[in-house]
Amino acid sequence: MSALAEVVWVVSRISIFTVVVYVFVSYFLDRFHPVRLKMEVILEPMLGRIRPILPNTGAFDFSPVILILIIELIARALVGLLS
Repeated sequence: MSALAEVVWVVSRISIFTVVVYVFVSYFLDRFHPVRLKMEVILEPMLGRIRPILPNTGAFDFSPVILILIIELIARALVGLLS
Protein backbone atom coordinates (compact mmCIF):
# COMPACT_ATOMS: atom_id res chain seq x y z
CA MET A 1 0.00 0.00 0.00
CA SER A 2 1.36 3.42 -0.91
CA ALA A 3 1.99 6.11 1.67
CA LEU A 4 -0.91 8.21 0.42
CA ALA A 5 -3.26 5.23 0.64
CA GLU A 6 -2.14 4.65 4.21
CA VAL A 7 -2.82 8.29 5.06
CA VAL A 8 -6.33 8.01 3.59
CA TRP A 9 -6.92 4.82 5.59
CA VAL A 10 -5.74 6.38 8.87
CA VAL A 11 -7.80 9.53 8.33
CA SER A 12 -10.89 7.43 7.64
CA ARG A 13 -10.33 5.39 10.83
CA ILE A 14 -9.94 8.59 12.86
CA SER A 15 -13.10 10.03 11.28
CA ILE A 16 -15.13 6.92 12.07
CA PHE A 17 -13.77 6.87 15.62
CA THR A 18 -14.76 10.53 16.00
CA VAL A 19 -18.34 9.79 14.90
CA VAL A 20 -18.61 6.88 17.36
CA VAL A 21 -17.22 8.99 20.20
CA TYR A 22 -19.66 11.78 19.32
CA VAL A 23 -22.60 9.39 19.60
CA PHE A 24 -21.50 8.26 23.07
CA VAL A 25 -20.67 11.80 24.17
CA SER A 26 -24.11 12.99 23.12
CA TYR A 27 -25.68 10.50 25.55
CA PHE A 28 -23.49 11.23 28.56
CA LEU A 29 -22.37 14.85 28.44
CA ASP A 30 -24.42 17.98 28.95
CA ARG A 31 -25.58 19.72 25.77
CA PHE A 32 -23.33 22.71 26.49
CA HIS A 33 -20.21 20.79 27.50
CA PRO A 34 -17.16 22.18 25.62
CA VAL A 35 -16.12 18.79 24.23
CA ARG A 36 -19.58 18.13 22.87
CA LEU A 37 -19.83 21.62 21.39
CA LYS A 38 -16.50 21.21 19.56
CA MET A 39 -17.56 17.83 18.17
CA GLU A 40 -20.89 19.30 17.05
CA VAL A 41 -19.06 22.04 15.13
CA ILE A 42 -17.13 19.36 13.25
CA LEU A 43 -19.83 16.72 12.68
CA GLU A 44 -23.18 18.50 12.54
CA PRO A 45 -22.67 19.94 9.03
CA MET A 46 -22.23 16.40 7.70
CA LEU A 47 -24.96 14.82 9.83
CA GLY A 48 -27.34 17.68 9.07
CA ARG A 49 -27.18 16.91 5.36
CA ILE A 50 -27.98 13.24 5.93
CA ARG A 51 -30.92 13.68 8.33
CA PRO A 52 -33.46 15.12 5.84
CA ILE A 53 -32.88 12.17 3.49
CA LEU A 54 -33.68 9.55 6.13
CA PRO A 55 -37.25 8.71 7.13
CA ASN A 56 -38.48 9.88 10.54
CA THR A 57 -37.72 7.08 13.01
CA GLY A 58 -38.77 8.89 16.16
CA ALA A 59 -36.16 8.89 18.89
CA PHE A 60 -33.54 7.00 16.87
CA ASP A 61 -31.07 8.92 14.74
CA PHE A 62 -29.45 6.73 12.10
CA SER A 63 -27.48 9.55 10.44
CA PRO A 64 -24.21 8.63 12.24
CA VAL A 65 -24.48 5.08 10.87
CA ILE A 66 -25.00 6.41 7.35
CA LEU A 67 -22.06 8.82 7.78
CA ILE A 68 -19.82 5.95 8.89
CA LEU A 69 -20.89 3.92 5.84
CA ILE A 70 -20.17 6.86 3.54
CA ILE A 71 -16.73 7.42 5.07
CA GLU A 72 -15.96 3.71 4.76
CA LEU A 73 -17.06 3.52 1.12
CA ILE A 74 -15.08 6.61 0.12
CA ALA A 75 -11.99 5.38 1.98
CA ARG A 76 -12.13 1.94 0.39
CA ALA A 77 -12.58 3.44 -3.06
CA LEU A 78 -9.67 5.86 -2.60
CA VAL A 79 -7.38 3.21 -1.12
CA GLY A 80 -8.27 0.88 -3.98
CA LEU A 81 -7.39 3.58 -6.52
CA LEU A 82 -4.17 4.56 -4.76
CA SER A 83 -2.87 1.02 -4.16
